[in-house]
Amino acid sequence: TIAGQLKKAKMASDVVALNHFHNRMLSENAMENVVRKVVDIVLGSEWSNGVENELGEMKIVLSDNFVIWVLKVLRNYPSKALSFFHWVGRCNNGYEHNTVTYNAVARVLGRDDSIELFWSVVEEMKSAGHEMDIDTYIKISRQFQKVKMMEDAVKLYEFMMDSPFKPSVQDCSMLLRSISANDNPNL
Repeated sequence: TIAGQLKKAKMASDVVALNHFHNRMLSENAMENVVRKVVDIVLGSEWSNGVENELGEMKIVLSDNFVIWVLKVLRNYPSKALSFFHWVGRCNNGYEHNTVTYNAVARVLGRDDSIELFWSVVEEMKSAGHEMDIDTYIKISRQFQKVKMMEDAVKLYEFMMDSPFKPSVQDCSMLLRSISANDNPNL
């Protein structure tokens, strides 16, 4: 085996690194199977107590990585992603949402077909004491500008100007350029 060869060559640190890598791969493969089952349940029917009960029976070990992974897989189903996000927040297992998970769900919801949900999560995030990070802002702002959601792009810019993570001058210039190129620049 590779580990045997490394041991013979007296490369102890490489043996440790290989074992760590192997264990991490096993863990990620196991988590991927659970993510797949969760997504199948969530997409299998309309959100209901039955879906919540089925998820609860799985005895899922929740972590930021797990929640983010499920949200990414559900990104084309924003309302179901938000239902999953809220279900996770209601689970009585000691897990609490944080800035990372709020930003992940904001990225999923930052689109034209779920804009009301997006703004409600932004308000929820703010009232929970969490902030939108600058990477999330940039991604969502560019998405808004790309699909010509200028009012939301401006509202998001104003929101970020009141946060600790201020957009750069280049972000402002890009937003102004997008507004001026829009068919209806009168906001």
